[in-house]
Amino acid sequence: MKTWRCVLGVLLLGAGLSAQGLLHNPELAANSRGEIMHWLSDAGVATPFPGQGPDGRNAVKLTFAKGEVFKQPAITLVAGETYRVSAYIKTADFTFRRCGMVVWNYGWQNDAGISPLPNPCPEWTLVQADVTLPQSSTGTYTFGWYALDGGGELLVSSPTLEPLTEKARAGAKPAPLFEDSKRLIPVAPRLFQIPVERPELTFSLIADLPPAEHEIRAQIQPPGADAFQPLGVFPLVDGDIKIPLGAISTGQGRIKVELVKKADGAVLSSHEYPFGVIVPTPAPASNKKLNQLVTEVINAELENKTYEFVNPRPGWVYIALTPSSPTGEAFLDDQPSPVVKPRVGEASETMRHLEAGTHQLRVTGTTGGRLHVRLVPELHLYPFFMVEKTDQTLYRWDLDFYKKHFFPAVNFINGTSPSKQALQEVRDRGIRLIASTGFSAKGWRDASLIKERIAQVLSSPGNDGVTLDELFANGDKAIHKAYSEAMWDLLDEEKLIYTWVCSGYFKDRRAHQEMFAAASNVSRSRGKVLNETYIMTQPTLEDMETYLDNYRNYVIDGARLIDNPAASMMMIMTGLISCGRWNCYVHPEVDIKYFFDRFYHMLANAPEFDGLYGLGCYNSAHIDEETMRWVARLMRHYAVEGRRDLLSDQYGFRYLPGHLQDGDFVEGFTHWQSRPAAEGTLQATTIKNYGGKIQMRRSKYASRGDHVAIFQRHSSQANQLSQTATGLQPGKLYTLSYVVGDFDDIAEIKPEAPDILLTATLEGAEVIPSGTYVHRWPNTYRPKAKLASQDTHRILFRAQQERVVITFRDWQAEGVPGGPEGQRLVLNFVSLKPYYEQ
Repeated sequence: MKTWRCVLGVLLLGAGLSAQGLLHNPELAANSRGEIMHWLSDAGVATPFPGQGPDGRNAVKLTFAKGEVFKQPAITLVAGETYRVSAYIKTADFTFRRCGMVVWNYGWQNDAGISPLPNPCPEWTLVQADVTLPQSSTGTYTFGWYALDGGGELLVSSPTLEPLTEKARAGAKPAPLFEDSKRLIPVAPRLFQIPVERPELTFSLIADLPPAEHEIRAQIQPPGADAFQPLGVFPLVDGDIKIPLGAISTGQGRIKVELVKKADGAVLSSHEYPFGVIVPTPAPASNKKLNQLVTEVINAELENKTYEFVNPRPGWVYIALTPSSPTGEAFLDDQPSPVVKPRVGEASETMRHLEAGTHQLRVTGTTGGRLHVRLVPELHLYPFFMVEKTDQTLYRWDLDFYKKHFFPAVNFINGTSPSKQALQEVRDRGIRLIASTGFSAKGWRDASLIKERIAQVLSSPGNDGVTLDELFANGDKAIHKAYSEAMWDLLDEEKLIYTWVCSGYFKDRRAHQEMFAAASNVSRSRGKVLNETYIMTQPTLEDMETYLDNYRNYVIDGARLIDNPAASMMMIMTGLISCGRWNCYVHPEVDIKYFFDRFYHMLANAPEFDGLYGLGCYNSAHIDEETMRWVARLMRHYAVEGRRDLLSDQYGFRYLPGHLQDGDFVEGFTHWQSRPAAEGTLQATTIKNYGGKIQMRRSKYASRGDHVAIFQRHSSQANQLSQTATGLQPGKLYTLSYVVGDFDDIAEIKPEAPDILLTATLEGAEVIPSGTYVHRWPNTYRPKAKLASQDTHRILFRAQQERVVITFRDWQAEGVPGGPEGQRLVLNFVSLKPYYEQ
């Protein structure tokens, strides 16, 4: 064995200051399921190698591919203090772009440790470093291994994390244990969806207990009964535990399950759950599956008569009379008012949330055409900010905009309360409204506070439920426990309770199974998990396809936690694509329209998403007008019309249009022609952390935004920077966008927004004034405070020839500087792409 040591920022301290390690299970022992106890990882990453480490110790083989980690989270440590990290490692054909054994802070903003690891390392080697910890907003940290773009194998053994100072020791605390939960968790089917022909419940147990020493005792209060009665004693087994409910009728009952120690009868846990037994509604054989999201129920010649159709699950149904009828109406079941009625300039259609079963649709006043009835997913929009008149410079839209573009594409809106007129429009169309609430750091850790706040929001008659914003999938155990307890106590809630989930997704049995089960069963098993996907652009088409493919794991991994996870899941696409706030639009060479299209196209076609409950877009308040319309069109294309084809193909959109090169000046001015006003007044350079901290670009590629062009205004003439855009189609519309900041405001944020003047002229193109504007951030809706100004310019133009010369100038016009001499303007994120006309 060898020893490899590095010292990061501190001197090695004497052995006398060493203390007990802070890691649970440094022996890396596995439980009966093959899970390394008290350690978390993505599926397939960690394989136990008992007794195969140095000197016969246990080892774990780590197989990284796409940025996975093997970790122990939520360890309380002291920022600025010194800790020793160490482990034995061994590699076999190990490859990576980046890797390490590190301690990272909450949110992984910074880390400290050994990166990269020594490689190749064919024999067991002790690696060790003494590290000073960065600040962490919660005081908690994660210890673990990672590898980006990894290959081959990394074997690890005997990890340690030790405090090396008195202050470090006094403030340190091991992570809470996930494996100590002894609740029997119902995982299949949903509690209120037990089929009468197969009345049983499946439970899971997180705690790793010897099966021979424990048993499960169950009691049941059947539907219609007044008291509990014994159901039986069931063995504790490795894996899931099935409990038959016996002969039982439909209706609501309760079950009580206890985990008992055989030796003395001690009850280790006892919980009651309400349940509902139903008669499932089978889907008719005549139904036609259009894609993974939409099923066609009726596609028939339109007549004035009563139609009958079957909805096999509680969910959304789309009804349309085509073509739009000036007199046609449709009445659903016994409702006195029509669900489809004439609307000037709008289609004769609606979406309605219906219970499972047979429904009647009475059609009147039509003169031919076709009737379409489809099963569709829940289509979610957040938020619902509405103004009296659309202002594209602020990304705010009026009622007419929503009526034209989004009401035909959504059936569920989450966010602020609309005006009375808008509320009437929404309700009249069958669109549901759900409120939103969140909690402080303390509130997320207190089940009683969570329940109290939910009750306050649900007491309002104006909404159909509440979304909880937001639950960190990889947050600490105290949050997980409080959240789950609150949801278990709200199983009987009539209104909807949905949960936004960010910072990962539910994938680890020990960390996430109880949360996923509770989130799905709350509100009479109508609870939903709203996955905030935050999809981020990638540099190449191949990278993008590989990246999006990973989102299939939301369902694949979820299936290891609960039955049919897609039925309780919504995949919500990001709308955060603007510089200055959380920004997933990282690469200006990319057409974001194509990228968004590929996300929804995947949901509509990948078999993993069969039966997905819903999809949507978050946060639409940060999306420009063109992209807003495109998102609505995508949702309708895939989730209402049931199409499988890529919508971008109809418009000729590509992931990398290729009309301009290097809009971030990563290669300096290689692709640009610079004409400085004087020596040194126009430079390609970098501003450290500009891309990540000021423009807030996300992902591992955020630092490309550090590359900029700086214009320093000169009194003699304008600085000019040009590039010729190529491959344009004469007569076609395009948008040129670019982002400008003020160097002094970036270096030291000013209390007032500076005037930022950087113009662009286009030779060989006609500028369309109605689509040309500047979006300023911060703005009316976000005070400047500690934010640097970011102006996003959008120029809509019609190409008059295949090549258009684009020139940036820091003067207002010839002979008119338009700003102070010496002002330094920062330009990057120059993007040119085809425009979506509608």
